[in-house]
Amino acid sequence: MKYYISVDSGKYATKGIMRISRGDSSVNEMSYKSKRFLTRIDTEDVDFGLLGNDNTHFVCYNGVRYRVGDGAMNESYFETKQEEIHKICTYTMIALFGVNNGDSVVLGIGCPLSIFKNKRARIEYQRFMSNNHEPVSLTVDGKRYTFVIDKCVVFPESAGVVYVNYDKYRNRTVGVIDIGGLNTNCCVYQNIAPLVETVFTTRLGGKVMSKSLRDTLNSSLNLSTPLTEYQMPEIMKNGYVYDRRDVARQTKSKKIIHDYRIKHIQEIYDNCVAHNWAVDNMDIVFVGGTSLLLKEEIKEVFGVDDTYFYDNADMLNALGFVMALA
Repeated sequence: MKYYISVDSGKYATKGIMRISRGDSSVNEMSYKSKRFLTRIDTEDVDFGLLGNDNTHFVCYNGVRYRVGDGAMNESYFETKQEEIHKICTYTMIALFGVNNGDSVVLGIGCPLSIFKNKRARIEYQRFMSNNHEPVSLTVDGKRYTFVIDKCVVFPESAGVVYVNYDKYRNRTVGVIDIGGLNTNCCVYQNIAPLVETVFTTRLGGKVMSKSLRDTLNSSLNLSTPLTEYQMPEIMKNGYVYDRRDVARQTKSKKIIHDYRIKHIQEIYDNCVAHNWAVDNMDIVFVGGTSLLLKEEIKEVFGVDDTYFYDNADMLNALGFVMALA
């Protein structure tokens, strides 16, 4: 069988979508199956006696044992996607869709715009992720899987939303700001095609902001114990640091976080202006999981409303990639 699958292995989470045909090949007859887990792997002291769950998986590839997903600890902070962590997460995702017995895969993947612009780097990444079209064999949660990535298509991160909304944007100009875990990828699309002179990638993703904000909060709040990394997702979501002993400190943290988030979005805005974006005279849409977290600050800085956001912002790249696969 031939499977059409896209995998958006971001620095925060790996998202996968498989296209399922019903009867014929028209888009109207397509349905989609999706999966998601955190982009994390461990390789030391992995205990295969422990049970996995829907978002944690035990993988063996090329003789190395990995814990993959939410239950693992190690993340990537490198801009490149040409890393073992992304390859393992991508292959694990393909296996979780049930691809086996030497089946063929047409795979859509994404990479940062700064890398996509470099043809040589893009081809190297394509070869790396496709295993040079040689059979891929791995064990996931005790079951053996074998498949061949017959075709691998690399898409620019941020492009997913224009593919999903092809009819809407095919005769228009729209800016796309994709705020991911590590990077923010920005591009203006005209008639679906990226305008090269507008393309840029900045290290202004959610994980970067969270780490820097934690340092600011620890130095500003005079806490009895410093905030930890594992507390930050909840703090970012709530918009304040919970403090049952000092309500005034909690209130102070709310202002610090709001001001910091405004500053972060303002930096993205300033980068758009520096790259010749007509930010106030064209539509700009916001995607990536972090865009929803910072929605109110984005609205304030860019002067947009709710119509410029998508509820499935973190899945749009994966969905668009699989829809664009031939």
